[in-house]
Amino acid sequence: MYWIYLLISAPFLMLQTNSQVEHPIHETRTEIHYKEKAKRLEIAVRILTDDLEEALKKEYKEAIEIGTDNEHPKAEEYILSYINKQLKLEIDEKNIELEFIGREVDEQDDFALWTYLKVDNLKRWKVMQIKNTLLMSDYHRHQENIVTVNAYGKSKKVTLRNNKYKKVVMK
Repeated sequence: MYWIYLLISAPFLMLQTNSQVEHPIHETRTEIHYKEKAKRLEIAVRILTDDLEEALKKEYKEAIEIGTDNEHPKAEEYILSYINKQLKLEIDEKNIELEFIGREVDEQDDFALWTYLKVDNLKRWKVMQIKNTLLMSDYHRHQENIVTVNAYGKSKKVTLRNNKYKKVVMK
């Protein structure tokens, strides 16, 4: 009798607690492309929405929904502020200011958000130092932030863990 009850009630329990269910993978993906002719760095950051909402909730002490009809009125402001605190780029030993372009829900995964940033007037460079601590100090101790840098016909991929910096040399 217990098994019948469990089979019947399980889908309803899952619906009720769906927002509280832990997913096993905790990672962000950042893609950085240097457009040499345009002298522009284009950056795309993909974050799982529930993880970002939880981090923003801890940061701003209020519930924040993203990408829904109930989206918080300051969601974009909070997202940009959070990313600027957690994603730092240094090029040839100079701090780089990121400019917000926009954001959208991932077309292939409704549970993820892409945020787009850029840096204009960036001359040829050799070394990029990256610190990507998105969700690390806020959420999961097993968080990984995967960064891919594409410049000068080369591609380099690094995985950041434990609030560490990584240097990417592109010559």
